[in-house]
Amino acid sequence: MNTVTLDSMAFDSFEVADTDCLAAVEGEGFVSAVAEGFVGAYTGATAAYRPATWLWNIPAVGPYLALGTEAIGIVSGAYAGAKNGWGDGGFW
Repeated sequence: MNTVTLDSMAFDSFEVADTDCLAAVEGEGFVSAVAEGFVGAYTGATAAYRPATWLWNIPAVGPYLALGTEAIGIVSGAYAGAKNGWGDGGFW
């Protein structure tokens, strides 16, 4: 076989990548939303750690403020990660 024959055979069953195919390749969907939600929650917890350690030293209400700060960091990180992982349109 010559080069022209091989080149033409390569494109005989070529499919165009449409939106559904690209979304599957990029990994958007439920599993990605769950995975990025976990990563976002961990990132939120680490981002809120430093302000929470400072708040912990306030007498009487400090521990509650610190735990609230950590909770807000975890929830907002999980939400942002899950929304990013789900992709455009759909559930969110």
